[in-house]
Amino acid sequence: NLPWALVANKDDMSLVKKMYRNSVKMGKEVELFNGIQTSAERPPIYWFSDKEILEESELYFKIKKKDKQYIIEKNILKKYFKPV
Repeated sequence: NLPWALVANKDDMSLVKKMYRNSVKMGKEVELFNGIQTSAERPPIYWFSDKEILEESELYFKIKKKDKQYIIEKNILKKYFKPV
């Protein structure tokens, strides 16, 4: 059961089928989730680096940012790769 593929001609469709022949669905290898959306209102994004972590437990991070300390629950966090 192939995903939808819009192609211009039969040769292109043949190529697409070859690409999917030995492929593995991404969801079998990694946990998929919606990342940061680029539409409408942008939610605030807060990140911190390893250098800002003061303490770490099984459930929390304690970080220092701008001379203030914060305790953050790990289960509400998602990894984010900040563009440079």
